[in-house]
Amino acid sequence: MDRKSEDMSDEPGKLPFKLLKDITNNFSPEQKLGSGAFGEVYKGVFKDGRVIAVKKLPFMPWGDNKQFNNEFEHLKRLKHQNIVQLVGFCDEEENVCVPQEGKIVYAVEIHRALCLEFVPNGGLGKFLSEKRLELNWHTRFKIIQGTCHGLKYLHEGSTMHFDLKPDNILLDEKMIPKIADFGLSRLLGEENTIMTMSPLGTM
Repeated sequence: MDRKSEDMSDEPGKLPFKLLKDITNNFSPEQKLGSGAFGEVYKGVFKDGRVIAVKKLPFMPWGDNKQFNNEFEHLKRLKHQNIVQLVGFCDEEENVCVPQEGKIVYAVEIHRALCLEFVPNGGLGKFLSEKRLELNWHTRFKIIQGTCHGLKYLHEGSTMHFDLKPDNILLDEKMIPKIADFGLSRLLGEENTIMTMSPLGTM
């Protein structure tokens, strides 16, 4: 892979699906960080050592490229120390051969992904459920305060989360909280939004 194909500027932009396959070892189980209603997340490592998180989005039969790109343009403008930053996206179509009723037919496969900053300490949930990872009161206050700052920023920009929970609050190497999966309800459509607004989800 040449240097140009790996180049990522500070401004989030479109990244080729081939590059995402390369940096995640073809989305191997060893690179998988987690999964949920909004897709599977993989660790992506560039040749120069940079690390990102690649979230493969589920198939959206109702969606179109313009709608996806417009939503990405909205999400990439959100910049705050307490929200996970977008670094790029993928939106590609690929012609593939698939078996159907005993025949091989051509079909269009859509690859969509969001590329995000990598947050090394993972979700807050594990720190709440594992006693050996119990947090002191100073760290707890910092996490609560930072999460509130991040939510205030999102709400001031008319972005609602709809599924805020411990696993969507990620912690960096300094235990600074960063809200993840904001805006994905709107991106993935009404059906998923309704699902996340059930009693199991919070706004």
